[in-house]
Amino acid sequence: MSQINPPSHSSESADIGKQQQAYAYFQQSLAYRDQGQLRPALQGLRHALKLAPERRADIAQAMASILVQIAPTQYQAELAEDLLICFSEPTIDHQHLATLAALQLLAKYDLVDLRYGESVDLSMLMNKRLMNELKNDGLLMAFLSQCININAPMEWLLIQFRQYILLGYQRDGVAFLQEQQSLLVALATQSFANQYIWPIQVDEAEQLLLLAGSLGNSESSEQTFLLLLLATYQPLTDISQWDVSTLDWSVFPEQCQQLIQRSVIDVMVERQVAQALPSFSAVDDQISNAVRAQYESCPYPRWTIPPAGRMPALTQVLRQLPRYVDPQNIGEPIQLLVAGCGTGYEPIEISRMQSDLQVTAIDLSRNSLAYGLNKAQELAIDNVQFIQGDILQVVQLNKHFDVVVSTGVLHHMADTLAGWQSLYNVTQTGGVMRISLYSELARRRVVQGREKIATMGLSTSLVDMQRFRQYLFTEAQGELAELASSDDLYSLSGCRDLLFHEQEQRFNFHQIGEMAQQLGLKMIGLDWPSAAVHQQFRTMFPEPETMFDFAKLNEFEQRYPDAFLTMYQIWWQK
Repeated sequence: MSQINPPSHSSESADIGKQQQAYAYFQQSLAYRDQGQLRPALQGLRHALKLAPERRADIAQAMASILVQIAPTQYQAELAEDLLICFSEPTIDHQHLATLAALQLLAKYDLVDLRYGESVDLSMLMNKRLMNELKNDGLLMAFLSQCININAPMEWLLIQFRQYILLGYQRDGVAFLQEQQSLLVALATQSFANQYIWPIQVDEAEQLLLLAGSLGNSESSEQTFLLLLLATYQPLTDISQWDVSTLDWSVFPEQCQQLIQRSVIDVMVERQVAQALPSFSAVDDQISNAVRAQYESCPYPRWTIPPAGRMPALTQVLRQLPRYVDPQNIGEPIQLLVAGCGTGYEPIEISRMQSDLQVTAIDLSRNSLAYGLNKAQELAIDNVQFIQGDILQVVQLNKHFDVVVSTGVLHHMADTLAGWQSLYNVTQTGGVMRISLYSELARRRVVQGREKIATMGLSTSLVDMQRFRQYLFTEAQGELAELASSDDLYSLSGCRDLLFHEQEQRFNFHQIGEMAQQLGLKMIGLDWPSAAVHQQFRTMFPEPETMFDFAKLNEFEQRYPDAFLTMYQIWWQK
């Protein structure tokens, strides 16, 4: 958490007075927040910001930590201003603010009762006054440009906005697109971020074919806006009538630059980087090839805000594990393997833990690795090496590692134990492994979802994924309907990873313990999902050693079946 330091006495006396007041407000706000008194905490931060605007970044970080805890259904102008302050700070993970922003926007326009899939009278909803308000709404523009929407009614509303603009163009021509330019760009940015997961109606598809056909015959000034309209429905790089390498980027309005950078330039660079990445093995396993193909087409996740820079040193983290034994042969620099690094968030996060880390990040997917490498270069991270290859062949790296981390990967292999064994083989004696696996109990809704997908005869095509999402939003009952609240459902790569994965296995503590025993590993720690879950376990089992008792852990999970909703994250030592 960012902090405001006490004022320096070298400042002018008037400034010292303001700084002292700001510091007092800031500290009091943190105290209110920790006591659960969120309204006075926000009020205090607003006062602190007025007194010390130069500390905006620190105050905004504290403000965001409060905003993620609230979800009022009535519009509050002060909250909208707070959100805009947080959206203006590039170091804040804006995605954490998506739920509140969507709720505030729906309330602002009196649309909280909107239901997904219900017919909407566009002429009533999209009157000229409302559209003028929308295109000038700073919160809406920031929300669409910096978050992936994770609210079903808001998604349905945005789908209506997009359809309204397409129909408006058919009615009034390019002049209408120019009027709606800001909203058009924001919708295109949102569509790229969610990877075009929104469904397209039949009448829209027909209009889009006509629109794409008219590209070549339009003036350059008109072509710019036609491309932006198409970009709300499909990637700019996939428009067959247009060669991205020949377009003059200067013809796009300035507010389009973020969209062009993210959806065209970065994508083209990633494609080039992917082909040049080193590889340590072929991918021969059938399941590995299927999983590789999935993540080549849908790299997951496509993150934008980098990991926090301030983290405890890795050696400190290890020494805090209850049963960790300091090995004598730890390397200098410490060699760490991230096995199945995806788009690079985890190895980049780990790389910042201490200066003497040498991180090797491997993955099946070249496109995922290219995304991670580009992010590492943007952040000037130089101690991570990205290499393509299969965990089953990791011995071909010809290296041994002091620490091996594999998060959410081994359960996507045909034989989880074989994958774990392969990683064990490249771990130094005395080395540490952190292995994260899905819980059978916590994934029960996902299991129901996958069973329903099979019953409906759905494939992994975009249309079938859209069909199942609509079913979840409009028809599903019971625990299955609860999947609609999963953030992963709101992007194409997230939806596929959650429900349409090529391969998924799930476990309980006993099964994981049996695999570890076969490998000869000793459990040395457990990352609890939250302090609250840890406290629940301690209430049931106060003795410290019970956290290493798989029978007790299973008993706890039976009582709290959602305790390990993300994954089990367990530390082992060889």
